[in-house]
Amino acid sequence: MAGWLAERHPAAPFFAHGAVNLLAAVVVWRMQEPPAPAAPAGRPEGPWAHTLAALAFLRRHPGVLGMIAFAWVYEAAASMVSQFGQVYLPALGLSMLGAGVVFSASRLLGAAGGWVAARLQGGGADRWLRWGPLGQAALILLAGLARTAGGGVALAVNEGVDGLVYPLLSARINQAVPSAQRATILSFQSLGSSLLIALAFPAAAALPSVFTVYAIVGGALAAAALGWALPRQRAAVPAPEGR
Repeated sequence: MAGWLAERHPAAPFFAHGAVNLLAAVVVWRMQEPPAPAAPAGRPEGPWAHTLAALAFLRRHPGVLGMIAFAWVYEAAASMVSQFGQVYLPALGLSMLGAGVVFSASRLLGAAGGWVAARLQGGGADRWLRWGPLGQAALILLAGLARTAGGGVALAVNEGVDGLVYPLLSARINQAVPSAQRATILSFQSLGSSLLIALAFPAAAALPSVFTVYAIVGGALAAAALGWALPRQRAAVPAPEGR
């Protein structure tokens, strides 16, 4: 279906993806986890009460809201870099074989990053989670500025770092969100990144080249990652509740 939509308009598949996520958000919004044996007596019932409880939690914990907002930008940037790779690599002059090698290397490095992420704990995980996105922003900017095969190397290494950072970010958000509202709050995260992606792809179509797209995406991620990396500017993440 995505291919059929793309033949009508290049941005159509991404709007369709955003629309599907809107529908999915409505479904997830109504979900509640099975009550635990020791569930509190005053647990909210019904979708509205459940959603209001999730929003109230986010108001009380701006650190969690900040993590989710950063995840919006991070996921949107990752999607832009990955999807535009299909145009970027030929623009570098790589053959189909060369582009295939870069994509395969990206997948392998991403898998290696996930393997490392599963074994990181404590300070090591904190450092990668804080500074890793800044490194990714630098790699994406390099990919936007380089007009040689070196841009393909930067793209592959970025995917490897993404395989390391994104699981850490997802785990940190999951740990900080209470189980009673976890499905609802995670649907906010998914919806926000999907809306950013649906807006970003049509906007990118107005830019003169895919190199400009990467330069702007890298700059946007750098700005978000800089704010994320400044520890004094972020509220403390609360301990898990309702678990």
